[in-house]
Amino acid sequence: MSATETTPHSASVFEVNKQHLQTTRVIDLDMSAPMGLNDVLLRVDKFALTANNISYGITGDTLGYWRFFPSDEPKQWGRLPVMGYAEVVKSKNDQILVGERVWGFMPMATYFGIVAGNVTQNTFSDVSPSREGLAPLYST
Repeated sequence: MSATETTPHSASVFEVNKQHLQTTRVIDLDMSAPMGLNDVLLRVDKFALTANNISYGITGDTLGYWRFFPSDEPKQWGRLPVMGYAEVVKSKNDQILVGERVWGFMPMATYFGIVAGNVTQNTFSDVSPSREGLAPLYST
């Protein structure tokens, strides 16, 4: 995608069955909802899979890992977080520019949205309501 603000025509996310981590699916995401103030849309570029990702799945509900990127069916399905790189493709936050490359906690997806806050010269955080009470390190 270019550095102009565009909305993807299609997007998908990888989900894991919370009771049977070996059962997975890839589902389409609806990207048509209008963005609100401070919303930022990111295109996932690449991410790492490590033993930590399995730990996130095993302890997901206990330690809150399933809450970082909630599924539409949260009782059965979860979105394992990974560390990776993404590009800002659309931004409703004046301090975060389209085309910026970012690193942090993200879902295994083609695109994902956050609510940006706590913006500094070098960082910003996802202040989405689902992040309340979770370790702030993973939201930066």
